Amino acid sequence: MDNLFTKPWPHVIIDNFLPRDKFAELNEMALEKASYDELKPGLDYDPYEGHHDFMQYLEVMPHRPYKSLKKLVHFALTPANTLYHLHCDTEIKILSAILYLGPRENNGTGLYRANSLDAYAKMSMWLPNRMFIFCGMDGVTWHNFSANHNDRYTLNWFLINGEADRPDLIPL
Repeated sequence: MDNLFTKPWPHVIIDNFLPRDKFAELNEMALEKASYDELKPGLDYDPYEGHHDFMQYLEVMPHRPYKSLKKLVHFALTPANTLYHLHCDTEIKILSAILYLGPRENNGTGLYRANSLDAYAKMSMWLPNRMFIFCGMDGVTWHNFSANHNDRYTLNWFLINGEADRPDLIPL
């Protein structure tokens, strides 16, 4: 897999992920539907259906165990001048696929080797229509993100442990 990076932990970066027209459509929708609440109820459909198979990454990246999977897809807003703290994702997230939407310039995702800002390893730089994918691993996939002086919009596509009690999850 050409876009698979292993340091500081396995992740995939794909530029120009969507065709221009589909990207423009999603970017415009984000302005209406984005929320700062990371796990708020999401879209009731998958905008990538038939376009990309995210399941392939479960075969090449280590991930948390699960018995079944469901999807959560939503637009997210990080307000201007906001830092989302260094963290590993909640244990119900198995895979995260984050599409950077807008604006043209903003901050990407910082990747860390440990739970310390001193353990900074690299940045997935912000680029509209860049897809950043990783599988959550407790105590391993430390990351943070922030917005510069502009609001930051993303489309977040999560594979969630199917045993999570979330009525808004989309069956696979």
